Amino acid sequence: MPLDDNAKEAIKRNAGYRCEYCRMRGWPLTIDHITPRSTWTRALRQGQRPPPFEPDEACNTASACWDCNVIGKSERTSGEDPETGAKVPLFHPRRDTWEEHFEWVEDYNAIRGRSAIGRATVVALGMNLPHYVAQRRLLRAAALLGWEPWP
Repeated sequence: MPLDDNAKEAIKRNAGYRCEYCRMRGWPLTIDHITPRSTWTRALRQGQRPPPFEPDEACNTASACWDCNVIGKSERTSGEDPETGAKVPLFHPRRDTWEEHFEWVEDYNAIRGRSAIGRATVVALGMNLPHYVAQRRLLRAAALLGWEPWP
């Protein structure tokens, strides 16, 4: 059953109205299916067993900005660690801890991966592209002027 507006709002509220990948605030948010919905269709088409949960269950949904969800992650569940070249899973907001895999650098304007998962996710989702950095600078400047703290 597809998520209704109340369920989508609850996911965003539980994430503090931030992207659960890049932690961005102040951008329109979408609902990401951590394991893409197409996984179920593909599994059934290939005569394989689909994941043991439904696509819209809480364990498979996350609040994500448009850029992280649609442009960056899309159907991906893995990426390449730029340090080792190994194929690794992307950050999973329901299983992984953000602070274990990422850290803030450059006065909270950029994100650096602390692990293979973090590094691969930063690259795959383009988390440090110029428009991300520009938005973080605005949020940091506003915080220094007394608006909501950043990050």
